[in-house]
Amino acid sequence: MKRPGTPGLTAPPDQVGRFRYGVGLVLFSVRLLVGWASPYVPEFVPAPSQNRILIGAVGDIMLLVSLWLLGGDFWDELRALYLPTARINLPARGQL
Repeated sequence: MKRPGTPGLTAPPDQVGRFRYGVGLVLFSVRLLVGWASPYVPEFVPAPSQNRILIGAVGDIMLLVSLWLLGGDFWDELRALYLPTARINLPARGQL
């Protein structure tokens, strides 16, 4: 799916299913937790001096894949974190 104004680039769909969102959220969370915890727990990452670049590259790719899997709605939510005028618009309980 291509969005207007992005020649040749594939954008994530606006809405995704529950399974795809769950997988994307797990990849996103694991990457952030591993990136945060690895300096504090060095035995968590094996041989960091030899494989530091490879581990970092795999982590970055995992983060990008997770953002693509989470879809356009997640991108909008993530972007709204940095907009001071953004407001939450929650659907009614029965519409979830």
